[in-house]
Amino acid sequence: TISDDTKLQCLNTKSILEYIIRTVDVNSKLVDSDKCTFCTEEIETIDHIFCDCVFVRNIWVQIFKLLQEKCNIKANIENDLLLFGSLVESVESEIVNLILLIVKYYIHKCRIKKNLPYIKACIAEILSYKKLDMMSIIFYNAKKHLK
Repeated sequence: TISDDTKLQCLNTKSILEYIIRTVDVNSKLVDSDKCTFCTEEIETIDHIFCDCVFVRNIWVQIFKLLQEKCNIKANIENDLLLFGSLVESVESEIVNLILLIVKYYIHKCRIKKNLPYIKACIAEILSYKKLDMMSIIFYNAKKHLK
């Protein structure tokens, strides 16, 4: 079986390839529209589907709010961060990057199934990821030793 890590690592490449295929399909009339799967108003680009769509943006706002409230991790919601992750090397950044990948994977699955993304289902997806538990423990212990 394929591990969760492998699935997450494949997400960005798969998303880009699917976008290219979708664009080709729209141009050859195999797909009805080039509009966003979720809002059906904007053209579906990678930026739009993972960052700017009103349905997705709401997910990110809630996730970043939870990160700040529960983990005291503060980050600005910027498209570059959402798409590419944090380049800073720290346990905190690793946790943020893992959560970003899990949320993007969740958004991707919603898109494929043509379901709207919901925060409760997104949080369930995050909580089901086992590696996050270990990283959270490491992060907690690191912060505890810094005090």
